[in-house]
Amino acid sequence: MIITSDELRPGLVAHLDSDMLIKSGRLMAPPGALLPMKTRPFLILWRVVSDGEALVHIVPLYSNQTTCRIGLENEHKIGGPQWVSSTSCYHPASHYLAPAEVICAASRSERTQPGWRAGYAVYRPGVLMSIEFNEENEFMPVSPDAEAIPAPDGLFEVWRQRMHSRGSIGQAA
Repeated sequence: MIITSDELRPGLVAHLDSDMLIKSGRLMAPPGALLPMKTRPFLILWRVVSDGEALVHIVPLYSNQTTCRIGLENEHKIGGPQWVSSTSCYHPASHYLAPAEVICAASRSERTQPGWRAGYAVYRPGVLMSIEFNEENEFMPVSPDAEAIPAPDGLFEVWRQRMHSRGSIGQAA
């Protein structure tokens, strides 16, 4: 069932159609980032409103551990038994930024129902903040035909301040 904008919170794990994300022309990534393939689970790291638009930072998740990928700890997972017991990892070079409406549209293959969504470290902001990412990277459009929409200055600092002030990431930004 499609995920709504209100559900896009840090820690949510959503099945997103990678082709839809890329074809939207609004997916952004650091230069040299690996492009996601197929419909797969993505972890939402944060959501922030900038210039009236909700932007969402997502990381694709993989089920095969490699020397380049970093594993997620199952003890921080919530959701169905298959998700909670499965191997999940991410690649530190695969981070993306997209508007909330694009994320919601790409969630058409989501397997869970509202109230029963999968999650990772939903109540542990420090765990999510430990996911490796080079904050010096600029997000650039993945599609060569898209307009450049650089990440707003101070975006990561705003996110960190919000997470620290809340002590929880269970609320939408």
